[in-house]
Amino acid sequence: RAAKASWIRTLMAELGPEDREKLLKKQRSMLSVNSDDHLVRWELSANFASDVIRLWFSRPGCTIESVIEKSTLFGHADLRSGILLRGRCVKQLATGENVTLDELVAMVTQLSAGAQKQSEGEVKGQGGGEG
Repeated sequence: RAAKASWIRTLMAELGPEDREKLLKKQRSMLSVNSDDHLVRWELSANFASDVIRLWFSRPGCTIESVIEKSTLFGHADLRSGILLRGRCVKQLATGENVTLDELVAMVTQLSAGAQKQSEGEVKGQGGGEG
């Protein structure tokens, strides 16, 4: 990921003022890093881009549908890539069949709702994690 990529800048522009201020503060601190090592600067830039994405995902009202829509708009759907889901829930859901994107979205939405309920239970002190 490159922080200078146009799609990262677009996501950043869609953030609220408070989130943009957090990112600008981090960006200023990154500029103060005095390193001739390209890999250090690349890692800082990649981490910054990841922060932009994380904040964009955490916006109120952000849904899997809006993420897929934005990804398609950016042309990411045409990139050679895949989705890797793993864990106990995935093993329970595995069917050995090809699924459509709509079916996958429904499955991930269901998993997300379950994770949210588990997280809320942990916050309330009811436990819920397997460790």
